[in-house]
Amino acid sequence: MFLVRLLRYLKGYVRFTITGGFIERFLNLCSRGGVPLWDLEHTQEGMISSTTVKHYPGLRGYARRTGVRLRVKERHGFPFLLRRYRKRWGIFVGLLAFFIFLGAMSNFIWQIQVVGNETLTEEEIVAQLEELGVTIGANRHKIDTRWVERNMLLRLEELSWIGVNLTGSTAEIEVKERVMPPEKIDDEKQPTNVIAGESGQIKYMEVYDGKAVVSVGDTVVKGDIIVSGVLEDSKGKTTFKHARAKVMAQVPASLSVEVSLNQTIYEPSGKMPVERKLCLFGLEVPLSLPAKTGEFYNRYESVKNFSVLGRKLPVSLKSIGYEQLEKVEIVYTEDQALAEAQNQLLALEAQSFADATVVTKNPVAFVEQDTLIMKAEYIVEKDIAVVQEILIKE
Repeated sequence: MFLVRLLRYLKGYVRFTITGGFIERFLNLCSRGGVPLWDLEHTQEGMISSTTVKHYPGLRGYARRTGVRLRVKERHGFPFLLRRYRKRWGIFVGLLAFFIFLGAMSNFIWQIQVVGNETLTEEEIVAQLEELGVTIGANRHKIDTRWVERNMLLRLEELSWIGVNLTGSTAEIEVKERVMPPEKIDDEKQPTNVIAGESGQIKYMEVYDGKAVVSVGDTVVKGDIIVSGVLEDSKGKTTFKHARAKVMAQVPASLSVEVSLNQTIYEPSGKMPVERKLCLFGLEVPLSLPAKTGEFYNRYESVKNFSVLGRKLPVSLKSIGYEQLEKVEIVYTEDQALAEAQNQLLALEAQSFADATVVTKNPVAFVEQDTLIMKAEYIVEKDIAVVQEILIKE
């Protein structure tokens, strides 16, 4: 349907009224004569219909034979548009220049698309491509895609394959990432001991390989051997093992936080001057004067990309806002400072004891020189087993 309407518009068509005489006979003659009529409407005086500019003059013979009167009501289509603006050469010159410009710009890269990446970010890949000359605004005919592919594999060891496809003004980068082998933490053939990574009291042990030299309930110091990889049989023969074990122990720990009773914070003032720049093929053209900012501010940046028919253009509008901040002095009471210190301590515990369980906690808070200090002593339970290589002299 859209194609039919487009063809009618390009050829031009008229909408006309039919009154008097024998309208039904007139329509029959048009049908027999192969004259296309569409969008027929009944009116009090007769009918309204549409036909092409080419066929309209031939309707006058049918009108005389049937006694009807025809009158053009509306004219539509490209031929009438050309006739209306036939003396305005600037419009046609502008259109011609526009299409020439589009044709010339099709020789340049307008958009870079990266597909297939998972661990590598698009920014990392695009940054390497830019160093090899694949940038927005680059002449696509001067890009050696095979050379770019080879160099990208050398630059990014995470890639196992890359394809650079230049389609129109778009550079489509298709990548496949290398499946990296997991790091081998311990060589099972390498003789090792299990030592204490921290000082504490052992509460639970699981020995997978080697010989335990301490028992549950014993206290060990950091560096002590817990499971030995050196074994001696009843005949005095020594063998070496790759000792492995899980050793849960209760170890002491301490944390501290400080909260000043007199603090300075920065609050938004409500003012945000904005700078705007037009980005064209990687170049930035200022559209406004530089924003006047104070001593303290937050910087925000947004980019609006332009597109035509769903295709991204190498033109964007960058807006940079500077949120002005005011310096505000705040005086905490001891209770307020204590509540803030407790919140900070909880956050620090979650970070420091992510792989441990807190058994006991003894916090102490005191004020010293306008600063509230909170210290806490802990007993935490964690795995302290550390594998240590046994060096054998040959």
